[in-house]
Amino acid sequence: MMSTAAFRAAPGHGIASECRALIVDDHQLFRNGLSELLSTQPGVTVCGEAGEFHEALEKFQALKPNFVMVDISLAKGNGLDLVERLKTLDPNVSVLVVSMFDEAVYADRAIAAGASGYLCKQAPNEEVLRAVQTVRNNGMYLSQPMMERLLRRKSGSKALVADSEEKQLSTRELQIFSLIGQGETTQRIAQHLNLSPSTVETYRERIKNKLDLANGAELTRRAILWMMRAT
Repeated sequence: MMSTAAFRAAPGHGIASECRALIVDDHQLFRNGLSELLSTQPGVTVCGEAGEFHEALEKFQALKPNFVMVDISLAKGNGLDLVERLKTLDPNVSVLVVSMFDEAVYADRAIAAGASGYLCKQAPNEEVLRAVQTVRNNGMYLSQPMMERLLRRKSGSKALVADSEEKQLSTRELQIFSLIGQGETTQRIAQHLNLSPSTVETYRERIKNKLDLANGAELTRRAILWMMRAT
């Protein structure tokens, strides 16, 4: 893990007993690192790993983990969709989203999908373990800056006026926007998200309208720049 400072939103008191963890991330090296880190903790067993949506579902149903770490960007499918599906299958499962994307844009969406916490991939190992401890003990984990941001939002503070325009996009629009920023074509996005190309084109038009972009070239440029800021 790389290092940036962050803080837990709720205190952890040691990882809950009999933790069976499933790690879902499309980078094997990162999965290996998480698996090795979690395996150092007493009472934690990494029972499986997956790199894409359907593989994760299959392993979740076969292995019955009670704790899942999920990335937003998967080889096939989307992590937030997966969180919703996992919580439908087992409302008691604890889910921690671990992503490279800016928590200011995605943390509240992850919580809304059913996750109990959001952690940036740049967090140091100690931060990862605190997040795991908190979520496994039925707590909610967000960084201190994100918690303060949510509190300001609740109190109606004007400090959030400077939020990025991308926050007005729906979760599905953000999924497509991020894939555009990764250089994916309409056809590939359609395959990736199991949508029709015409549906993807409809979303592209909605995104252009919301962000006041004149054409597809401006959309692609904006998406690439956003991805650069988010990573």
